[in-house]
Amino acid sequence: MDYRVFAAEELRTYKQKCMSAQVMKDRIEELEGKLSSIGGAGGSVPSFGGGNKTEQKWLNLIASIDDEKRRLRESVRATKRVDRALSILPEEEAKFLKSFYIEGYTAEELTEIAHLSLRQVYRAKKTALTNFTRAYFGVVVT
Repeated sequence: MDYRVFAAEELRTYKQKCMSAQVMKDRIEELEGKLSSIGGAGGSVPSFGGGNKTEQKWLNLIASIDDEKRRLRESVRATKRVDRALSILPEEEAKFLKSFYIEGYTAEELTEIAHLSLRQVYRAKKTALTNFTRAYFGVVVT
């Protein structure tokens, strides 16, 4: 199995994970606001079993908040793993991977930016991705 494929996907989705974390934080704040604004007599006893509507709204909001918080933790952990793996690479390799995978520059654009031939760009990309994969997964190919 070639883990470079998975490593490249982690880099490609990094920006989306960062943005989704911010959206989830906003959503949690919104849900907590709704939870605190629900009024009514939560302690009233229903006449035909089950909970009352206010109680059900509370439970649904609490479950939604817990789900958002869990997904937020997962997203933050994923971005931190990428950050840690990039941090141990040489600065040029990390910068190259960020430009190629996270910022979305093409190989042709990087030839102009880095003043390298297309062949050198692809070689540098392969080396940087291999080193990132080793840092991220601990293995490159199994």
